[in-house]
Amino acid sequence: MYKGNQNQRVTDAQVAAALVDMAKHPGNYRTRYTKLTGKQRTVFKAVGPVVGVEFRERLATGDAFYGYCEEVRTKLKDWCASLPEAALKISELSEPQRQLLRSLRGPVPPQLPVLADSLIAVMQEDVGTQDELVESRVAQSYPEMERVWRSLRSKIDRYIEGVKAPVREAIRTALNIGTDGEGSENASELSSVMRSASEFVGATDNPLARVAQQLADAPPEDVVVSLASAVSGKTASALTDEDFGRAAGMMEIASALAKERSEQNSRGQYLVVLPNGQRRMITRPGECEQDGSIVADLVDWRRRFSLTADNAAFIALSTLFPVDVDAEPPGQETPPMDHIADESAAGEASRG
Repeated sequence: MYKGNQNQRVTDAQVAAALVDMAKHPGNYRTRYTKLTGKQRTVFKAVGPVVGVEFRERLATGDAFYGYCEEVRTKLKDWCASLPEAALKISELSEPQRQLLRSLRGPVPPQLPVLADSLIAVMQEDVGTQDELVESRVAQSYPEMERVWRSLRSKIDRYIEGVKAPVREAIRTALNIGTDGEGSENASELSSVMRSASEFVGATDNPLARVAQQLADAPPEDVVVSLASAVSGKTASALTDEDFGRAAGMMEIASALAKERSEQNSRGQYLVVLPNGQRRMITRPGECEQDGSIVADLVDWRRRFSLTADNAAFIALSTLFPVDVDAEPPGQETPPMDHIADESAAGEASRG
């Protein structure tokens, strides 16, 4: 046990009093579980600048150094937390590299000596780092250890980008973005595509609608990760290769449905989903002289009976497509009887 900024060793006779004082001032004490020596100190000085924590000579001793190490640990943990679960399944990772990632992804940050030992194990796999791991007060840079760390990062980044690639391609296809349009990808536009596909499906509750809503609420981060998270219902750090695959598949389906809906709109078609689940595509009839009269009658009926657009549509659809009658194939419906013509024909027959 060590006390104070100078890490003065607590003697056996002082242990009892130190334990009592530790409850009041825990920051004044360090146990052998947090004391760093030799290679442990060196590996933190080597990795820190690579992950964005600058090391200066004034940080080399006392609490300042432990504070520096804690910053390095925070950077490493934040980076690792941003990786999907798929990163742990990279076949190219060595066992020490995999163990390092697991320790950083845990709910509790690893103790500094434990983290240092994991980093040392990764560095020692490369023979070029052996000389740099020997603690030296004059060493100002650690190019070999920096090379090993950058190699590990690039290996993970390449794999993750490969997993994301099919999803990104499906997104760009859906949004009509070219190869240079990465900056145009955003969750809001993607949500609109999903919502359009959901409306084309017609059900009030479907996976596409749920994904569309989650994308609308997604933070402005990697849209690929946002989509995979919305589809799987998982956090970004829990995503697997399979989750990204499902996201790509759903995106392709949604893109096709949204495209079909857009084409129908351009053709002036309506898709109607009947209460029995049957889907009917309604197409504008050919031009005829009675079109204006029909429209005028419809407008007049709405006014006379105070009907909303939904009310009028319901009456029309329930009359033309009754749910208690087997629907005839589209385009083969029996036209309504002309009662006036029938009565006229009957009158002519009786006079004859």
